Amino acid sequence: GMPSVNKEYARLSTENAGLEAEKKGLERMLAQANLVLEKGASDFSVIAPAYNEEASIVESVLSLLNLRYPDYEVIVVNDGSRDRTLDLLVGTFELVKRDVALGTSLKTRRIRGGYSSKRWPGLLVVDKENGGKADSLNAGINAARKRLFAGIDSDSLLERDSLLRVAAAWLDYRADT
Repeated sequence: GMPSVNKEYARLSTENAGLEAEKKGLERMLAQANLVLEKGASDFSVIAPAYNEEASIVESVLSLLNLRYPDYEVIVVNDGSRDRTLDLLVGTFELVKRDVALGTSLKTRRIRGGYSSKRWPGLLVVDKENGGKADSLNAGINAARKRLFAGIDSDSLLERDSLLRVAAAWLDYRADT
């Protein structure tokens, strides 16, 4: 009878609304991508302080290395973790201890070393004595090689387009000022 037809109609219109929203989202992403590419994308350093994150650090870093953006680096700051956070990073991403050029404009707790990888050139790991999140962000900013930086929690997985969104907003803002 009628109720089932109405239910089916409601289901289809809900699905359709979902597809419409998805299409709008894709269109917005394309507009942002075009803006970023036309105006010259600003390059980004994504700084992720990590303290005792052995359960999630590998997954988090892999997701950060897979963002859709033309020019960015990922800086993981190991804030004196007492678990296997650093070991897992070194083992998974084939990191080698290097003399990393670290600026000293911001004061931080002692840096124990910098690690990079031939296989993942966009990844830098800074290992330091424990000093808390702000101290770790400062260490990341000191190590950053790009023009803009974004600090995030290492266990928050960013959507793949988040840097595009931030860059597009930044370009819009610059156009207005």
